[in-house]
Amino acid sequence: MVDGHTMRHGIRASTTTLVASAIAAFCGASCAARPARPPPRDPPARALSVTDGRVSLRATAYVELHAWLAAAARTGEDLGPALEPARRAYARSLRDDDDDAVLRRTTRALSVCSDDRCASAAVAGEGFGSAYDRALPPFVARTWLERATAAWIGLEATRGVLGELGPVADALFLRAASDLGVAWPEEPVAIAVVSEAPPVGTAALAPIALATRGRCFARAPSVARRPYARVDHARVLDCLLVHALVGLAGDERGRAGPLFDALALELGARDGERAWTLAVLHAVAAVVTGWEPAHRSVYRRSAEAVELPMLAWLAAEWRGAGAEPLAAFASRYAARWREVHAARDEGE
Repeated sequence: MVDGHTMRHGIRASTTTLVASAIAAFCGASCAARPARPPPRDPPARALSVTDGRVSLRATAYVELHAWLAAAARTGEDLGPALEPARRAYARSLRDDDDDAVLRRTTRALSVCSDDRCASAAVAGEGFGSAYDRALPPFVARTWLERATAAWIGLEATRGVLGELGPVADALFLRAASDLGVAWPEEPVAIAVVSEAPPVGTAALAPIALATRGRCFARAPSVARRPYARVDHARVLDCLLVHALVGLAGDERGRAGPLFDALALELGARDGERAWTLAVLHAVAAVVTGWEPAHRSVYRRSAEAVELPMLAWLAAEWRGAGAEPLAAFASRYAARWREVHAARDEGE
């Protein structure tokens, strides 16, 4: 289950404190788990989705194939003769995609697709586009059912967590968004789900999609009484929040909010989005840890492998949107970003 860099550091944030009484009153014994639905037995539709509260989890054959080919390109996995040309094409295209910019862009384009024509158009401009088109029919015929079933199990596990926590999850979602200056959209935010995500690039901050076989769904070793304990709930919520909030940055409707806009203006589109992603990783970890102190964000810990100095700065300086005007914080954050990365570039 390799879906991020591995580091041993815990969160070092000065976290905002969640008001315990405002959350504890919502749940407890009154939050009933939702009955699980069986996975598909026959070849399923090429797009499966589960909407629950503020998020819509979406697993499609198109993103699943994309993630599988990218993973094989980076690990050398043998996918058989039918998919080998596509694996090689992905390996060539991703050779220098250290920060997963190509992977992230194409994942976003594919994640909205419900038919083959849309998927073909989404990858048409990439070096692997034609190879992807040729790989899709054999993948759907031979492999999609198996991988859709694995993705479905994760979808149902997530639905169970959200159902059990109920308004607690809603309160945490709104708190994290508010701290980042984001107004949560009225409609559910879409999250791309795959059975397995490709290994992140050497400079990437987070996986391109939520992996149901990844560390977000790994149970704590001490859990014996129920499928999920509170620390496991916290891990799932952290991952959901990261994917939802980071995903808003790719939305053309400008829903990521003023902090994202200010960072893009200060640092340019690419570095601005990267700085925004790092802020999301830290802010989400702080909010969820405020609810469950034993929580350790798998995504934030992974990002420490490539952006430890910036995360240390965020741990010392981040207080949320209510503590400082976001434009002023963005200016300080961008100045530190330029300083850290200029020193890194000189060192290389």
